[in-house]
Amino acid sequence: MVNFQPSFGKANFAGFSSAPIYIIQFHAHDYTSVAADYLLPLLPNLRTLILREATIQGISKKNRSASPCPELNALHFLSCVFHLDGFCWLLSGRNMREVVIWDCQIIDGKGHRHPAEEFRPKLTEICPLVQLLDKSDYQSTIKIEGWGEDMKDRIISAAFRPHSAVHPPGRRMGFMNLGAR
Repeated sequence: MVNFQPSFGKANFAGFSSAPIYIIQFHAHDYTSVAADYLLPLLPNLRTLILREATIQGISKKNRSASPCPELNALHFLSCVFHLDGFCWLLSGRNMREVVIWDCQIIDGKGHRHPAEEFRPKLTEICPLVQLLDKSDYQSTIKIEGWGEDMKDRIISAAFRPHSAVHPPGRRMGFMNLGAR
């Protein structure tokens, strides 16, 4: 059995920052492992981060003081797993307008997973705007235009085709294979 897990880690973004990219909203979906302390510095204009079925890794000690993406003001976590310190780091020094958590688990300092609801007092202490939506309240989660329930099938299909992205001003950069972990 082969386990394919895309990863937004340091090694997978080598050379990504060489092309100026103006991204204000970033979506990651489908069992992605995100090293936020490596990803966010590559997206300095980011305003909204939407992670669905992702694992947000803990923050490395050398990056704990950094606070990239000064415009980041909206976080949406849907069916994610995240380290508490990673969540705290994402919120640190930011003027958040919206933080939505739906059906997520939090990894505590001992490496144990808990439903996010168990951390409600801590999460709202960190950021009073945190909304912990009831698992049955899927209708209140963020809706992305063109992001239907068939998204997983489309992602699987797209993974087997070559892609490219257009970057201003008219430059092209090849599809980035985010690789297996």
